[in-house]
Amino acid sequence: MPCAIRLAQAFAHAGKTERLTTLARQASKFLDPPGNDTPAAEFFNELARLANELPDADVRDHLCDCALIGIAGKVRQRAGMASPKLISQTFGGSQAWPPALISDAEFALKQAGARMPDTRQVVIPWGKVPARIESVVAVCQAVSAGDIFIGFSSGEVMCFKPRNGAVFKIEEVVEPIMALAAAGDGDALLIQTEKPSGTLALTSFAGVPLVFRSRWDARAAAPGMLARHLFGHRERFLAALYTGQEVQYIGGPTLLTTAHKQVPEGIQPTLLHLFMTPLGDPNIIMLHTNGIAHSKHKHDEFRVCTWQTWVPATPPDQMLHQPVIAWRALDASALAIAGIGSAGQVYHSEVGFGEELKQSIVAFSGNLPFLAATLIGHRNVAAVTSHEVVRLVRRAEGLRPLVGAMPIDLPSAVACFPYRDELIIVCTDGTIARVPLRG
Repeated sequence: MPCAIRLAQAFAHAGKTERLTTLARQASKFLDPPGNDTPAAEFFNELARLANELPDADVRDHLCDCALIGIAGKVRQRAGMASPKLISQTFGGSQAWPPALISDAEFALKQAGARMPDTRQVVIPWGKVPARIESVVAVCQAVSAGDIFIGFSSGEVMCFKPRNGAVFKIEEVVEPIMALAAAGDGDALLIQTEKPSGTLALTSFAGVPLVFRSRWDARAAAPGMLARHLFGHRERFLAALYTGQEVQYIGGPTLLTTAHKQVPEGIQPTLLHLFMTPLGDPNIIMLHTNGIAHSKHKHDEFRVCTWQTWVPATPPDQMLHQPVIAWRALDASALAIAGIGSAGQVYHSEVGFGEELKQSIVAFSGNLPFLAATLIGHRNVAAVTSHEVVRLVRRAEGLRPLVGAMPIDLPSAVACFPYRDELIIVCTDGTIARVPLRG
């Protein structure tokens, strides 16, 4: 919206009120759906300020009404999950609004909150990420920043920023999107695609904002398997890619292969995770159909554990090419993992990779199959079915419900991610919901 704000300022200062009115109408239509709360507040507050300086009373009143309706709509969309600071954040300390109006808005918000049921409130969509074909095929999160990257079957790669509600396009590719991987701060992104020849390719984006940096065409057959976390930052990061017989370490953003690691014979990986130890060594944990495999350095061979396992899966009606799994370090030699199994159960694993490679697994089955799950802390899990969000905690006897389930009214979920005190749910058509995590 910065461009729209500058246009509004130019039209107002030039006295072009008809063009300013047209711009206000177009911006209101664009900002009306749920989402983009911060850009909407910035635009409507500036529109009200500019309107108050216009000499024509009719135009002034019309534009002020337009700005007030726009801001009120954003407050109404978030009234059920609002923080006490919502009014001050939305009106932004603007001098365009009389104190009495802001006071009335704060009172109305409190009354609306008092009428809303608390733990049983039905969660509704926050907004939808636009795409020509509304079918999500890849998704990942920048774990530190919280930014969520979404790839669609029509080729759009979009970014959703929970911090301010912004949604924008990174790229639109021609080749089918197979996977996405992001650096923790959201300043580096890899897009894995399948070429017409049936081989795979990687494209890197880096910087603030993200811009194209390089493309790498592999000889390996698609789909391959890309670890969803990049370690490093926009100037230098490391990626891991399974290509059928080996794992390649790829340095970005230039996308140069730095090492190859042969996968033990008979291993069929189901998911790949790249992480750094406190000493800075790049480790790989690989889930496979018969257990887990671990390597603690680029040049070390894999250690394999085959005595206990679960296989990550995607629900049957989803178009994701790879399951979405949550990972979190427990200490320097252990990880917690959470995800969904093939029958819709929620799994929580604790993987130790010290002197001995071991895995401890617990599971939970609900009344309905689970569609997505993520870690909230080390031992707590948030999981999503078609009708509710369930909080679980790992105890000695297994995963157990922590608090009452929260009803939802959403399209089918493909992934969920933690962000501060919220759960961000991504649905198969690009719908996004923000669920407060209470308790």
